[in-house]
Amino acid sequence: MAEMMVPLAVASDRSESLAYSSQRLVNMYPEKSPFGGKSPFVLLGVPALKPFGTVGVGPWRGAIVMDDVLYVVSGTRLYSVNTSGVGTDLGQILGAGYVSMATVGTQIAVATESDLGFIYDSSTGICQQISDPDFFGGSSVTALDGYFIWSSGSAFPTRFQISALLDGLSYDALDFASAESTSTTLIRAYTVGSQVFMFKEDRTEIWQDSGDPNFPFDRLSSTIIPKGLAAKFSPAFLDNTVFWLGRDDEAGGAPVVYRANGYVPEVISTPAVARALAQVDDLDEIRGGCYIKDNHAFYLIMLPTGNTWVFDASAPAWHERSTYQQDRWLGNGLVAAYGKTIVGSHADGALYELDKDTYYDAGDIPILADITLPTFGTDPSLKRCARVRLDMEAGVGITTGLGSDPIITLNISDDRGETYSSDLPATIGKISKYEWGVEWRRMSQFRSRVHRFRISDPVKRAIIACYADIN
Repeated sequence: MAEMMVPLAVASDRSESLAYSSQRLVNMYPEKSPFGGKSPFVLLGVPALKPFGTVGVGPWRGAIVMDDVLYVVSGTRLYSVNTSGVGTDLGQILGAGYVSMATVGTQIAVATESDLGFIYDSSTGICQQISDPDFFGGSSVTALDGYFIWSSGSAFPTRFQISALLDGLSYDALDFASAESTSTTLIRAYTVGSQVFMFKEDRTEIWQDSGDPNFPFDRLSSTIIPKGLAAKFSPAFLDNTVFWLGRDDEAGGAPVVYRANGYVPEVISTPAVARALAQVDDLDEIRGGCYIKDNHAFYLIMLPTGNTWVFDASAPAWHERSTYQQDRWLGNGLVAAYGKTIVGSHADGALYELDKDTYYDAGDIPILADITLPTFGTDPSLKRCARVRLDMEAGVGITTGLGSDPIITLNISDDRGETYSSDLPATIGKISKYEWGVEWRRMSQFRSRVHRFRISDPVKRAIIACYADIN
């Protein structure tokens, strides 16, 4: 009899053919030590959505930080939110859809789905709709070098307009330019470092501040990214570059996730991600977001239905996040504020902080970790398994109640992931039982086998390796 290592899942990479690949990570992600460890990597549980506060009736439409203060658009109102999660109503933001936001000086600009523009000025405490007759309207807003930069929306599909310097309420009808490398619509203006990416439907132009006193922005004439934007609110700046959801014209316009390598668009989506995106009817309902934690740089694609897909740039690999017994992840957007990652709800005005030491979402919703391993035993010979053993962090039980004697369940599939056995439970170990062995015995015969592990108890999750005794 020999103890053999069963490979762990490294990503959510479920193939259209389960016989090829059924591996999946839901609410778990891999971490690899640069100095080596007991195994090639460890699987860790994702941080929970810990309650932070409530602002308005929701849903979260957007957020930004100005002068170290968090501002959130929830429902039809703009709020400032303090370090305790308490909101102060600052005024009205019309509409119901997601918004883009930018800051210059003491002002916050908000662009709505109806091409309306709003300005909040912290020096006056006034939130108001832009009424300057020379303002063209704004389908999106960003900022650079003291100017608000608005894509002008349906009235002028290729134009963008800039505000007066440090004044988002003042405009000149001549202070505009056109992203006109093609006639397609300018969807989003988005600042990336010292440049502005003008995302069109079919390509992306790069603009920068040239210092010209007549109009300060010029296009880098020799630089065009030959991929456009398919989901208006998908761009996110992370790991010193920008990520976004576009379309691959060479693949019939299918949605694709890109990362800019300089000005070269690199495809980072996988076939599994592509199939999830293909189920979304309106790509503009997709939200992009990002955060960094423990040297992991995460880019999130939050879908209106189905699991959120998360790209870990340090792996690099995708995993999924879900909310128990709900048809989508609870988050609708996220922002870094007060040394935390704040997440807003798609359902109401609740705010959460991502917290790796909390094991319930929203205070009382279990977090179901689902780890489906690659197929083990690719040769057709008949094998007998005497034992399956997980090397995982044991003794993580809590003092009392659910989780005091935490359970992990194993389901096995001997038909390449098509059907699974009933739950086979094993205890992870009560509190301080650090040397507890997590194992299952008399595991029957098989030719090839898929192992699926699940944990829902509110305890720390860390899986280091899986082994099987085979003869």
